[in-house]
Amino acid sequence: MISYVHVKNFRSIVDATMDLRYDEGKAPNGYKKSPRLPFMKEEGCAERLVPCLALLGANANGKTNLLRAVSVLQMAIANSRVDIRQLYDPNRIVTCPEPTEFALGFVKDATVFEYALSYTGGGILAERLLRGGKVLFSLDEHGYDFKRIATKKPYTAKTIEEIYKVECCDGDGRWIRPFLNTLGHRYAGLNVEATAAFGVIAKDIHVFIGGTEANVLPVAVDQLCGVMGCDQKTALAAIVEVIRKLDVEIKGIDIVERDATATFPVNGVEIVRHNNLTMQDTRLFINSSHENDRKERVVFDFMTQESSGTIRLASVVAYLLCAIHSGDPIIIDELDRSLHPLLARAILSLFQQRARNTKNAQLVFTTHCTDLLDDEILRLSEIGIVIKNAKLGTKVKRLCDLRRDGEDIRNVSNFRRRYLDGFYSGVPYPAL
Repeated sequence: MISYVHVKNFRSIVDATMDLRYDEGKAPNGYKKSPRLPFMKEEGCAERLVPCLALLGANANGKTNLLRAVSVLQMAIANSRVDIRQLYDPNRIVTCPEPTEFALGFVKDATVFEYALSYTGGGILAERLLRGGKVLFSLDEHGYDFKRIATKKPYTAKTIEEIYKVECCDGDGRWIRPFLNTLGHRYAGLNVEATAAFGVIAKDIHVFIGGTEANVLPVAVDQLCGVMGCDQKTALAAIVEVIRKLDVEIKGIDIVERDATATFPVNGVEIVRHNNLTMQDTRLFINSSHENDRKERVVFDFMTQESSGTIRLASVVAYLLCAIHSGDPIIIDELDRSLHPLLARAILSLFQQRARNTKNAQLVFTTHCTDLLDDEILRLSEIGIVIKNAKLGTKVKRLCDLRRDGEDIRNVSNFRRRYLDGFYSGVPYPAL
């Protein structure tokens, strides 16, 4: 579970925090038996974390950049060939002397972890990993601290220092690859806690930011197969079952693999996937099926003959099921894009209902759907208003932060009207 994401000097962000910690004082009465999860908490851990966080704000306020920051951090750790200099994307509007910094707080196995990375276009400046408030490893211009992950033999602190110098730096001694990246990919057995942190950042957080919809579904299905331990047919059936419950009439979805000599279907969309190990391409076609008025099965080309809402919904549902089955966080840009507000509300219930979210999965999403601004749908700790100005860049304030700052919102049950009136800011002011 993610507890917070702190970002400095990245795109429109100067200094902003995306907080998922429950901050509404004491727990609601009877919350342990309530079907609605006000927060999630692992036994033995004090952190109380919300199941959902909705980010609302005007266009170009930086909502997507907050999510993209998580994606870039994940790329820095997951890509074994990463060169951090290629991921440097600082704020170009506000002059920021500081380097780009990412800090991620998360809970794994009832233990609080904190990981931080600082870098510029020239390379990495600092990196650290904390477990339970204690340093597992730390590297910066002042030196290294590997004592907690070092062993007597063969990986002494001196040996680990040599690993850092050889495998994390280029030929000129510039630090270009995060140390956690090297640990996770090449020395997974060195330290259990560091390996667990690597797994959370590199694999467990699912980030869904736009892109070409045609390429998303096959990747999502592959991930779902791994999470559920099933074949592609079973995973697709699970996706279709949820789609049908969301009131979309579709009987089935198939992902068909064709060899290089196969005939390309008329008006069909071909998806080419390249295998870096075999250096071969696989050609995929996605079919969907419906039932006509004579109870006969009718096959559609999924990408050209289904609605844009159905195409997007299938991919989103695949990732949602990955998160629910594994208890992982999922981050989705524009959750409501091409979806009816009632479908978005139903998706939230997968994470908010105790009976459905049994493994503490989390959903973080951006939206312009103000129909969700109701205390029966989202709590004060689950609504973040994203604003941006010329000096401070992108900022996030949750409604619980507004209350703490003195705003009286105790008796406001429907936040939509007040948000649209500009009471919480984060709205455009068109003057057409």
